[in-house]
Amino acid sequence: MSSPRLARVVMGGLWLYLKSLVNSLSGLIYWMVISAVGGAEIVGFTSATVALAGMVTSILSLGEGIGVRRFVGACRGKGDWEGVANYFWTTVLFRIITFIPIGLAMMALSLLGLSFGSLGSDMLFYGGIIVLLGSTTVFDDLLASHLETKPIFIGAIVGNAVKLPLGISLVLMG
Repeated sequence: MSSPRLARVVMGGLWLYLKSLVNSLSGLIYWMVISAVGGAEIVGFTSATVALAGMVTSILSLGEGIGVRRFVGACRGKGDWEGVANYFWTTVLFRIITFIPIGLAMMALSLLGLSFGSLGSDMLFYGGIIVLLGSTTVFDDLLASHLETKPIFIGAIVGNAVKLPLGISLVLMG
């Protein structure tokens, strides 16, 4: 591997590491503030909702995020731009077909007042929103496969700068 390519891979990895660090630190700050202002009940409700959405998105994704990174990256390395487009748009279509209907179904069940065991209707509604938003992570996968990871890091900073005050404000409002 030539030195410029190696440097590009190292820098790509560094931006992804920094993104992970920013997400972890902002998560720590978020949970500390939420536990201080909302107490154990709010922390339990919020973490259970996020865990529900995470479980649903993990099941729905079938590992396609890793596949996009691998196959799009391989096609790009060969200069096969048609392959890049095919893998990317197939994944986008897959996400639209799976994530959006399931997220909307979760929200609809919530609006009907249904709950499952200790999963209340509010948890289903907010979990459905998170599942809907999970359909957009394919764009991060595309950038990562091209080793264009600095925008992913910048997006993490901007996203967390918005999520922290917004999330805390919503909890404070009840």
